[in-house]
Amino acid sequence: MKKLLLLPLLFSSTAMATPIMLDAVDAGWYNSQGLHYTSSRNIAAGVRNNVGFSNFLKFDLSSIDITEQIDNATISFYASDGKFTSKDFVETFTLWDVDSANVGVATRNAESIYYDLSGGEAYGSHTFLQYDGTRMKAFNISLNKQALLDLNAAILDDQTFFVGGSVTTAVNGQLLWDNSVTSPAAFISFNTSLRTINTDGGGSGVTGTVSEPQTFALLGLGLLGIATLRRKKPNLFQRIA
Repeated sequence: MKKLLLLPLLFSSTAMATPIMLDAVDAGWYNSQGLHYTSSRNIAAGVRNNVGFSNFLKFDLSSIDITEQIDNATISFYASDGKFTSKDFVETFTLWDVDSANVGVATRNAESIYYDLSGGEAYGSHTFLQYDGTRMKAFNISLNKQALLDLNAAILDDQTFFVGGSVTTAVNGQLLWDNSVTSPAAFISFNTSLRTINTDGGGSGVTGTVSEPQTFALLGLGLLGIATLRRKKPNLFQRIA
């Protein structure tokens, strides 16, 4: 009987291993003067005319079932018509956690949102090596453990996930996505597994997650169980005869 219990577990865990991709449902920038325009989903990060810019991305996680957890995730920015404006050739862009309410809604006197998008818990970063005035290239940022914790908490909470972004190396005259109009600006991709699984078949509430190596091991055990049952089960027509 225990061999039969492997099959539901196997199919559930492998079904959740399919990569998921979600475009940002909102994006934009706030500047150090507390301004934001809801009609524009352009993103910018850096400093221009002594005014700082930080951007945000919003992702809708409502398609992820609460029984699932995200095991790894990457935020990928699309290639943009916006420009890389920096004489330094090298700039570092960092993603941050977001604590502020009304991100993407507040339009005036929002300096606190600008600073929130510019620091806090770092989620990951990317270092650019580009020439001044060239178009922004596509790039990826793998999210760290803190980001994964916040992503999984968001699935159980309001099912929205915000990230902030800033150029940590910028001085005046250095701006990423200068005059960008690309929308959506980015997407998130990730793999999921079961958040909790009953592994003893007796309803006792034993829980755990299934990783890829465990999935392959379960696949082998499940196939072995099927082969064993087929050998032991008598042929129906032989029994009738």
